[in-house]
Amino acid sequence: MERISIEGAAAALLARLSPLPGRESVPLSALPGRVLAEDVSARLDVPPFDRSPLDGYALRSADLAGAGPGAPALLRVAGTVYAGGTFPGAVGPGEAVRIMTGAPIPAGADCVVRQEDTDGGREQVRVYSSLHAGQNLCLRGEDVTAGALLFRRGERMDWTHIPALAGQGVTEVAVFPLPRAAVLSNGDELVSPGAALGPGQIYDSNGPMLAARLASLHARPLLLPGGTDDPGVLARRLAGDLEKCDLAVTTGGVSVGEHDYLLRAAELLGAEVLFHGVAAKPGSPALAFLVGGKPVVALSGNPFAAAAMFEVLARPALERLAGAAHPLPRRLGAVLRGEIGKPSPVRRLVRARLEGGEVHVAPQGHSSGMALGLAGCNCLIDLPAGTPALSGGAAVEVILL
Repeated sequence: MERISIEGAAAALLARLSPLPGRESVPLSALPGRVLAEDVSARLDVPPFDRSPLDGYALRSADLAGAGPGAPALLRVAGTVYAGGTFPGAVGPGEAVRIMTGAPIPAGADCVVRQEDTDGGREQVRVYSSLHAGQNLCLRGEDVTAGALLFRRGERMDWTHIPALAGQGVTEVAVFPLPRAAVLSNGDELVSPGAALGPGQIYDSNGPMLAARLASLHARPLLLPGGTDDPGVLARRLAGDLEKCDLAVTTGGVSVGEHDYLLRAAELLGAEVLFHGVAAKPGSPALAFLVGGKPVVALSGNPFAAAAMFEVLARPALERLAGAAHPLPRRLGAVLRGEIGKPSPVRRLVRARLEGGEVHVAPQGHSSGMALGLAGCNCLIDLPAGTPALSGGAAVEVILL
């Protein structure tokens, strides 16, 4: 199968996936990270009445005509209104009502003067400035009007969405279920962290890495013991894993080596292969197939290659299953700081950190097998095929992690 572009590979996966069926209601405290399963519209105006944004006096702007520091307007104080209360009457000519922040504007008043612009009088008040009608008022519905669309189905929520929902009296919101994702690292040489290493063995770093990444993306990861290089065993394990999960992500066994058995395992499962080989490095041998409609994204065994291709292939698939309306990772333009001294004859993803519009390449090295260089990175620089060596100040595009 011919190598496919990153965009083509992601599109091939997304075209065959849909949001998981069902929905559940969660309280606002559990909402961050979840994806809305339905539109949310406003039930009421916010604020629900005209209110004061400051402490001062509610009055009629006409009574302040010509008022200033040397010629204050003298008004009778008809009462006081606090937040949570109301003024029973109306403000008449020559009158003012002391008002506190958040309190409803009394009938008859059309503006609020700051307390700092008065003498603070309790029975009579001198006002040292003139105002116009509507000044220092928060009008009913100024923030939100009843019936307005607040948030759309498919939008991923975070804590910044909570005030608007709570301000509507909402206590629970309908969301899509969290995807369950199996994580399987393949290779006879792999040992789970904590166990003793034998000759020729290494610890599995990909499994814990991807399980943690899945959890950070609000999936439910199932980290499985390392797999074997036997295609029959791999096929049986994947079949069992997918009975419990919505998605499987594997690492290792996707290249063309003698023990790279993922493609053979897919054949044994009668899987529909979507692509095998991506026109980008690192991680170009990536493979994706469907088993009973459920996706398996098989990645390179090299840690950074697995991480990079996870972000551009497995992550969009996960986002689609989660119900996200925009499953592809965000891209931004940035200015390179430092240099990329190696030309890129093929498309290349480079680990980096974006800070204030400037992107800094990880200093520890760029080998796909090196794990330490990923620490602290928050983006990937996407270098098109044919990019020459780059010096500081070059414009680049980054994929946000």
